Amino acid sequence: MQFTRKVATEFEGYAREQLLDIILDWNKEQTQLFNKGVDKALSGLQWIVYPENNVMLAGHIDWATWLRSQCDELGTIEARAGRHALEDMVIPLPYIEGAEER
Repeated sequence: MQFTRKVATEFEGYAREQLLDIILDWNKEQTQLFNKGVDKALSGLQWIVYPENNVMLAGHIDWATWLRSQCDELGTIEARAGRHALEDMVIPLPYIEGAEER
């Protein structure tokens, strides 16, 4: 596990270095959509609201951990305001032979 974390950290640093000029030019909506895509890839969850700060600029913290803490906080605000915090999730049912005939 230590090797995997080391590789992930190196990748994150390299990606940040290569994309820094691009992500600094993004507006709030572009940053939030990027964060949403990263979160979907890492956790599978889809929140309604994402942080305005780019996950790539979070420093030397695991991106999934940073996104989870930020989105939990934003989701709590949404829920307290009576709004949904998570997008509707479509969970595929296991394939059942013959089910398509019903």
